[in-house]
Amino acid sequence: MHRINVVLYSLVVIYDIIGLCTTIFLFSIMLFRRSVIKTDSVGYLLAANSYIVFIIASPLFIDMSMNSIYGELHANISFDGWMCSFKLYVLYINGCVHFFSFLLQSIYRFCRIVYPTRIVLRSFRPYAILSVAQWILAATLLLPSFCLGDIKYLPQDYHC
Repeated sequence: MHRINVVLYSLVVIYDIIGLCTTIFLFSIMLFRRSVIKTDSVGYLLAANSYIVFIIASPLFIDMSMNSIYGELHANISFDGWMCSFKLYVLYINGCVHFFSFLLQSIYRFCRIVYPTRIVLRSFRPYAILSVAQWILAATLLLPSFCLGDIKYLPQDYHC
């Protein structure tokens, strides 16, 4: 059973590294093509927000999988502590922002199609404010779980 877990967690690490490299590559191409960004800056802002979520979450998934591999190989180890809870709190924030990003993208597309003449609903500033607000909202909504200690360590999986 331990060998199967090590192989599966190793595959997670490999695929996550490939996904992270691909995301960084696409994000950097997007940033360097500024002439394209000027034509649809809101769309690129919303896409960049999604890329940032994955760039932040990916190392946390790699760390979680590496801890699990190490735990499978060394059964008496424990990664329990405030740092484990904090990493999972950040991962939860990323998950929340990921879904908020989809909501924000759908609102933007809805306003572009249903209200094509109202420039205010398609301007950059409200979506930039909403992009920052979604990060603050996600952190605020999940803060009670972190402060109350609802994030628990799973000793059989070697991560929170």
